[in-house]
Amino acid sequence: VGIAVEFVAVQGREGADYDVGPRLERVHPAFELENVIPEGFEPKVGGMDFLPDGRLVVASWDRDGAVFLVDPQAPLEGRVTRIAEGLQEPLGLAVVGERLFVLQKQEVTELVDTDGDGIIDEYRTFSDPWPTTSNFHSFAFCLVQRGDYLYALLSICIQPGGASCAQQLPSQGKLLRISLADGGVEYVASGFRTPNGIGLGPGGALFVTDNQGDWLPASKLVHAREGGFYGSRAVPDPGVMAAREMPPAVWLPQDEIGNSPTQPLLLQEGPYSGQLVFGDVYHGGIKRAYLERVAGEWQGAAFRFSGGLQGGVNRIARGPDGALYLGEIGNPPNWGEVGKAWHGLEPVSYTHL
Repeated sequence: VGIAVEFVAVQGREGADYDVGPRLERVHPAFELENVIPEGFEPKVGGMDFLPDGRLVVASWDRDGAVFLVDPQAPLEGRVTRIAEGLQEPLGLAVVGERLFVLQKQEVTELVDTDGDGIIDEYRTFSDPWPTTSNFHSFAFCLVQRGDYLYALLSICIQPGGASCAQQLPSQGKLLRISLADGGVEYVASGFRTPNGIGLGPGGALFVTDNQGDWLPASKLVHAREGGFYGSRAVPDPGVMAAREMPPAVWLPQDEIGNSPTQPLLLQEGPYSGQLVFGDVYHGGIKRAYLERVAGEWQGAAFRFSGGLQGGVNRIARGPDGALYLGEIGNPPNWGEVGKAWHGLEPVSYTHL
């Protein structure tokens, strides 16, 4: 099934038109888009995951730092409940059994409902051994469970305009492995810039999307491995200037197919089973990565997969109904899909080819 694409000229910050590459304008014909949230609920989705009973927990990256419970099966007017608030840039969330964890800028917080009324009563620091900074671009991204650990990512310090800061903390640009037993943290990979996405790929392998910047003119999808170094030399770790960079699985040429790639998710649908999809906050829509093993290494190619969405896709989670739930986001001056909302939560369900 073919999908028509076209180049779209958008207005740059200095008033000049420039080409951002083709954007898909419609939802992929093998998927159906649904609306599950009531009017007025406008989450800037920083993290989301499903409870064992099928309800969705959503963290919103806004001044309230709130967490919401969304019941897709409830009547529309009673579908959303605010259960927590006051979190600092919650950009990751994970449900582990009956436990609920949120990644803030400075810590992993366990949210506890002590009296069983559905509202969070205790904000318990679960893990916080890494140093952090007030720098506007020093984010903590995603929160994914694999086995007995949670995995998260820390971006480097960046100055307004995009240049890397001269001073960096030793924790920055790292992949963190956080023990579910005691909250202990290990730094297991390094050299990331703004890695706003981590997910499990084929065989449970960890895949990370990292954003382009002053040190690299393209974004990428990498297979993250323990001890791996992934290119950013902004953090002065011992031996960093001589470290051998591990190549990505897929390059994402700037403004042709990528700009601000986000969380990967493994597809199970029809002919796409075993491939990865991920969002892009600025370039928009969903991209698909076809991967194969070559000489023991993952490599492949990226394709535009679906457009037609409310906003730039930041997080993707598979629901118990099999749908892909797309959490959307945006922020001034230019972190968002042009002409789209800076918020949204939309599931897409596979129908047929």
